[in-house]
Amino acid sequence: MAAPLVQVGPSDGLDVTAPLLNPEIRAAASSPSDVHGEIWVVTPLPKRQVAVISFAALAEPVCVNFIYPFINEMIASMSSGPKQTTFRSGIFFGCFSLAQFCCVFVWGTLSDRLGRKPVILICLASGMISTSLFGLSTSFLQALLLRAVTGASYGDVPVLRSAMGDITDSTNQARAFSFIPLMWAVGSTLAPLMGGFLSHPTQRFPRRFGDSEFLKNHPYALPCFVSSMVSLAAFLIIFLFFTESLPEHKHDSGDDENSDGSSKQPSNPSVSTPTYTPPAITSPAIPDYGSVDSAALTPPATGDTPEIDSVVQPVPPSPENDASARPSIWQILKDPTVAITLLSYFFLSLISTANDVIFALWMFLGLKNGGVGLKPTQIATALSAGSILQTLLIVFLFPPLHKRFGTLPVYRSAMALDVVLIACYPVVHLIAASAARDHDMEPSGLIRHVITTTLLGDTTSTDGGGGIIGVWRGVPGGLIAGIAVMLVVKAFAGLTWGCNMILVTASAPSPRSLGAVNSLAQMCASLGRAVGPPIYSTIFAVSMGSGILGGKGLIWIFMGSISSISLFVSFLVREGEQEWRRSRTGSPL
Repeated sequence: MAAPLVQVGPSDGLDVTAPLLNPEIRAAASSPSDVHGEIWVVTPLPKRQVAVISFAALAEPVCVNFIYPFINEMIASMSSGPKQTTFRSGIFFGCFSLAQFCCVFVWGTLSDRLGRKPVILICLASGMISTSLFGLSTSFLQALLLRAVTGASYGDVPVLRSAMGDITDSTNQARAFSFIPLMWAVGSTLAPLMGGFLSHPTQRFPRRFGDSEFLKNHPYALPCFVSSMVSLAAFLIIFLFFTESLPEHKHDSGDDENSDGSSKQPSNPSVSTPTYTPPAITSPAIPDYGSVDSAALTPPATGDTPEIDSVVQPVPPSPENDASARPSIWQILKDPTVAITLLSYFFLSLISTANDVIFALWMFLGLKNGGVGLKPTQIATALSAGSILQTLLIVFLFPPLHKRFGTLPVYRSAMALDVVLIACYPVVHLIAASAARDHDMEPSGLIRHVITTTLLGDTTSTDGGGGIIGVWRGVPGGLIAGIAVMLVVKAFAGLTWGCNMILVTASAPSPRSLGAVNSLAQMCASLGRAVGPPIYSTIFAVSMGSGILGGKGLIWIFMGSISSISLFVSFLVREGEQEWRRSRTGSPL
């Protein structure tokens, strides 16, 4: 008979407490002689630890994205013109990723040896300091150096992913890993609002900050300080509530956690945590973190008498759980599944960087330079709206899509949307240019009334409007619609990240290589983000003065080519079916 799926959870040392899914299966299981095959179980999530890791993952998107609304304005104030601003913008964003690229593998390998917790704490502390000081920069060089420190600090992304991989298996990893892109979406929603509305506080909030000479001289200090508080909060939460997840260090950090978020007493480091084994249940070979790992429940032969009070003895060292058997980097890279997954991650990062950096730059630049000429507050609300949509998609759409179609089909379909998004840039620019020529600065008729009163607020007021996005008053309706379409396409394309994290984790050759594989993946991503912005900004700057496609199309041709290559590589990716994942879960990933 087919193996039924059972949800189990620990309770007073007994690992199987949940009933089978239906009476028929329950009756079959109660009579061992009538049962054939195996019963498969689903590991519940260790809720508290997943929540703690997810909150820590919020720090990076906040510190990365809060600068997007004002950074090009900030760089422009330190530059001589639009071309230099464009060049420096690419160098600035590339510097962040280059520093991350140089440090990410160091953090990952250190976490495999020292544990996840100390590395995460170090990274959060340094990121908090560099972010708070960034707003005090008075020259481009100062801003560049501080941003590089921030990039190096947030090389802990693979450490967070490895920690999530430590506490999950193939039966619950899709749910657990979906929280990381969810936190990215939440951070990407809040961060632009911080940057867009807290910059120039003496102008936006004259009653409260109008007399502050410090904020007049440092108009970007307030959003930097507020953003750094997220890293401080993450630091405190990790320090107080995160229990080390690396197997050889997990018992050194205090109490453990059940899958329902409750705590257990710390165990003797020299003896495995006692686990009472009910009849006919085989204990998993590799201990999991505070929850039952997925295992095959094999019925006993008739006449077997189980020892209810027996304790599972420590598992002898094996190549899978012996740190000395950790594969080398070369061995990892020779694995074809790992290699092609990392290559796909590189191209995904290369094109996603374009759709982040260039999107913000394109919205800031004027029409004559190929952009659409939006203000920082308008850029902030656009980015936040897109992030809200992406959050909704991750929460409500990604899990059912992943369950119905699988990782690779969703990954490739979302990747194809990047090509569509890039095609929208020149189209929306032409719409904005046409509206400017025709002086059609508002939608007309009923549509105009709905937009201006419901969304934009009272357009007769002089304080910026009282609506949800009152800062958009005066923007052509066609441009608003075009940017809205781009944000929708961009949000759907963002589903690639949840799939990619699953593919990277599944490709690891062994449990002891998980941190190294995630670090290599982050290195590939950081390399793509490091080389992408300088190349994109250079081509964009060249496009301003060239005659190719009217002087503005060279950048879109280049981005479209990279996106097409990325889509092609995604069809070469294969899902990992490593033996260590099979042995933990009883079934392939």
